[in-house]
Amino acid sequence: MIHLSQTLIETPLGDMKAIASKQGLFILSFQEEQSWIEERINRFYPNSSFSSKYNDTLESTCKWLTYYFENDSKKQKESLSRVPPFDLQGTSFSTKVWHTLCCVAKGTTLTYGELANRAGSPKGARAVGQIVGNNPIAILIPCHRILGANNKLTGFRSGLDRKIWLLNHEAA
Repeated sequence: MIHLSQTLIETPLGDMKAIASKQGLFILSFQEEQSWIEERINRFYPNSSFSSKYNDTLESTCKWLTYYFENDSKKQKESLSRVPPFDLQGTSFSTKVWHTLCCVAKGTTLTYGELANRAGSPKGARAVGQIVGNNPIAILIPCHRILGANNKLTGFRSGLDRKIWLLNHEAA
């Protein structure tokens, strides 16, 4: 049986649920996405037990988010060296796309096509879009920085209002 630790983190955009395994942060998602969270747990860790025991991964996730939302660049740079380890479950291409997303700098955006190209699949914009939509670690893996063709705002599992807020926050 796999043991998962979980906590709720208050943010200006709503409560986020953080779930960590021994390997690292498994899920960071807004609380109202509970059905998506449950589907992901059932798919990758069907026989898991839960506790609210705070661990290093959850602590560093909370600190990172606090600094991010405070928009304190000094603390944020410091916290970047303490990004929690990730427990990314998915295909090798999915994990490659998520790792590529991590390289999209704060305050910048890419289109799905540009991200697909960077991930080594120049004709895979549609597949990349599905992978981005299933990003298990919101904000830390910055899927909100990805736009549709012609730099148009497109779907965001957590809602377009949040995507706009995050992009504006990062541009400040």
